[in-house]
Amino acid sequence: MVELSTLKLTAEGILKRGGEGSIYRIPGSNQLAKVYHPAARTDYRAKKVERMTRLKVTGGMSGAVAWPDEPITDNGKTVGFTMAKLDAKPLNRLLSNDECFKVDWCKRLKIVRSAAVTVASLHSAGVVVGDCHADNFGYTDSGGTVLYDADSLQLSDGRRLFPCTVAHDDCRPPEIANVDLSAKSALNERTDNYMLANLIFRILMGAHPYSGVRTSGSASSVSGAISSTVKKGEFAYETNPSAVPQYAAPYDVVGCLKPLFKCCFVNGAKDPSARPAALEWVQAIDKLSSEKMGHCAKHGSYPARMGSCPFCKAKAPTVKRPKQAAQAIARVPVATTAPVNAAAVAVALPAQTATKANARAIDAADVGWTIAKILGIGALVVVGIAAIAYLLPYILMGAIFIGIIASLD
Repeated sequence: MVELSTLKLTAEGILKRGGEGSIYRIPGSNQLAKVYHPAARTDYRAKKVERMTRLKVTGGMSGAVAWPDEPITDNGKTVGFTMAKLDAKPLNRLLSNDECFKVDWCKRLKIVRSAAVTVASLHSAGVVVGDCHADNFGYTDSGGTVLYDADSLQLSDGRRLFPCTVAHDDCRPPEIANVDLSAKSALNERTDNYMLANLIFRILMGAHPYSGVRTSGSASSVSGAISSTVKKGEFAYETNPSAVPQYAAPYDVVGCLKPLFKCCFVNGAKDPSARPAALEWVQAIDKLSSEKMGHCAKHGSYPARMGSCPFCKAKAPTVKRPKQAAQAIARVPVATTAPVNAAAVAVALPAQTATKANARAIDAADVGWTIAKILGIGALVVVGIAAIAYLLPYILMGAIFIGIIASLD
């Protein structure tokens, strides 16, 4: 255990402030400290941290998870924990195809393999990730991954379950799509397996597995898919290829992973036991990585069996939005509790920019027409005054002449 007062933490050393605590840089150390806010220093959290610091990590998990190292105490009460400083880029950057396809195919394979290894290692230790979403992972330049917020993982001390009570809506399996996790413990290895498959698919394909166009032809959002197509197992890549979005990579690019995706998103939608385990993904990704690769000047490596670069064939998402809708998107706060669809944001921003440009063009045209009308009226007035000034002497002479004739009569 480490006494809080000995760490010499300062406000200047805060790296991140969250709802339950803050993460500090420890002076003169390569470790970080997570210290819970006073209101969050509960007996539940203290016991969970103590359990996690006693749990021995296994396999490839060590060094890949921001795992609690030692409890931090204040006057004998656990108020936080120390952990290794793990530097990585946010993995959620790769959830949109415009960013995803900028990362080399071989590197993306390493990233998803690393994530699968981490999940497999946690499962072997009896730990459930719970919220297995890209928002909670980082990736390194070498293709490794880091899992953050380890104290939200789900585990047991043999007598008491310490549940994970959160999960992103856009990766939940059907059985917990509408479950209040704060009121019911519903997460397990099978829900992890589904979310891991979702993460792997999105990083490799550049699209959500249930995004695209429905059978009826209407556009479907991720949130819409969560509420309907996920529950039905309507995984278009297997059940309705014509509905696959054009901005996704061609499905054939994932090769030997296709049967696993089918097991998870079609069979596994109704039967959670059909979902491939994390270790199965590791083995399949190893096989896919061993294929002969071609090279594209723009996107780097790709499976040579595809003939040409499959990522060049994927089209950027394009959605025409009315002016009002684009403005409504612009008013959505950056910080939200709901997950953000990066692909939708990537679409919305160009649409918003174009809409504003059109509005500016219309406003400029209105101003120009108004100025033209003012100038036209002014010109007529000037011409009228000039004409009157020119004719006035003749009018006066005529009036005098008429007056003289009238006096003679």
